[in-house]
Amino acid sequence: EAGVPFIFASGSEFDEIFVGVGAKRVRELFETARHIAPCIVFIDEIDSLATTRTQSPYSTPAAYQSINQLLTELDGFQSMNGIILIAATNRKDALDPAILRPGRLDMHISVERPDLKGREKMFKQYLSKVKHDPDINITHLALGTSGFTGADISSMVNQAALKAGIDGVSSVNMSHLNYAKDKILMGSEKKTRTPDERVNWCTAIHEAGHTIVGMESKTSVTDVYKVTIKSRGGNHSLGHTQFLPKTELYDESRAQLMNELDICMGGRVAEEIIFGANEVTTGASSDFKTATSIAKQMVMYYGMSENLGMRVYSKKDLQMMSPKMRKEVDDEVNKLLQDSYNRTKKLLLRKKDKLTKLAEMLMKYETLDMEEIRLIMEGKDIVRS
Repeated sequence: EAGVPFIFASGSEFDEIFVGVGAKRVRELFETARHIAPCIVFIDEIDSLATTRTQSPYSTPAAYQSINQLLTELDGFQSMNGIILIAATNRKDALDPAILRPGRLDMHISVERPDLKGREKMFKQYLSKVKHDPDINITHLALGTSGFTGADISSMVNQAALKAGIDGVSSVNMSHLNYAKDKILMGSEKKTRTPDERVNWCTAIHEAGHTIVGMESKTSVTDVYKVTIKSRGGNHSLGHTQFLPKTELYDESRAQLMNELDICMGGRVAEEIIFGANEVTTGASSDFKTATSIAKQMVMYYGMSENLGMRVYSKKDLQMMSPKMRKEVDDEVNKLLQDSYNRTKKLLLRKKDKLTKLAEMLMKYETLDMEEIRLIMEGKDIVRS
């Protein structure tokens, strides 16, 4: 678009085991750029070249020759007229502060996840590269893929094309795209469920617990998309409940975060109600990990603790605190988790009939989508062709 030469380099290409090689390559890169100027120099993964310099006793001056040479080229006495440097990284926090000062890499452009209109344009772009059904609803696809990146959308269309080829169909249709979306969101599906029906019944109850808490919430920012008792992906879980954002998600309220805690608790509470406290399983371990992380963030980073006030407690702060203060932080985290457990138990005891009904339908059909779950919650029958 600029109509000038474009020089590409990767940050990992500069340094080698020999001292001075990285600095030499930086000099050669900018020498070439000066000869063919005006031009654009693009360095990908610049964090591997311009990482933060430290005072560690294990680092030597030779280790920083490459970044020092880069800084000199960008802000030295030699002219850089007609040369524009563009760099990319996913780890801006790892860059040395000197590289970000005015006159060097001082304009920062953050590439965020695409919004609804952006996803629509991306679907049109990637679908134009494969033969597809003209009746595909691109707006519906974009609405159902909130949070997807451009790479996710590209992969989804590619997976759909592969599925169409496996099915022996000449063009990609909506069912292939839905299959690809499920694969990206939940991982590859096993061909059959676990042969032990007792384990399947326990998994059905567990996943039904998550689903009902998600469906009954008035403050949730997500909708239940699908629930299954088939193992998916490489996470070793026996079942999966997938949620999708209702709208574009920019921030979350305290009520919404507490609802996320309740959804995490739904599986264990459902097991306890149906099987008793002594028969609960290890299936809730990842749920508790997620819930603990959310509760810690609420207390330590978001100022959502009634007793500790509106301040941030970093990990470094915790190390310097007294045992009494650390216990207060722990107590607040535990209180959020226990309150969530109590709310969830109260809800699922009221919905016990729907809990068992949903689990029975999961045992029968193995996977249920949003509409089928809604029918079950309304006491209606599922009709499958």
